[in-house]
Amino acid sequence: DEKERWIRAKYEAKEFLPPLPYIDIPVNQQLIDALVREDIRNIIVILGHAEPEDINAPYSKDDGRTALHIAAALGNVVFVQLLLWYNANVKVVDHEGRNALWYARSSGSSECTELLTTNGCPEHPTLLRRRGSVQQGKNDVFDKLPASVI
Repeated sequence: DEKERWIRAKYEAKEFLPPLPYIDIPVNQQLIDALVREDIRNIIVILGHAEPEDINAPYSKDDGRTALHIAAALGNVVFVQLLLWYNANVKVVDHEGRNALWYARSSGSSECTELLTTNGCPEHPTLLRRRGSVQQGKNDVFDKLPASVI
């Protein structure tokens, strides 16, 4: 009974973790900021508090990059591995349709590229089609094509 309470306090309530660096900044932003500063101590603390939603959340509504995109852009294989262990989604694309593999290649890190590929990061990311991206109307390009072409 005592052992079970201790286990619950440690793993469910996370009572033994140091507090997050900031209480007024979202966890995903704290994680990305720590990655950019290459602050391994705070990265570990933040990951201890983070949920998968925090790890896979974009930095902001205007910047669709996740922590994994940033770690790959830095070419830091240690950070990429940590994020993968904490359930970072390798299939997430940013606001420009780029995935972590694109950022790893741009950084020149063959280690990050290999790690991401091994963990299922697709060569060619796919963007979800946004609603309203194809407008229907009298100027629809398909209306001008013969039925045999369509």
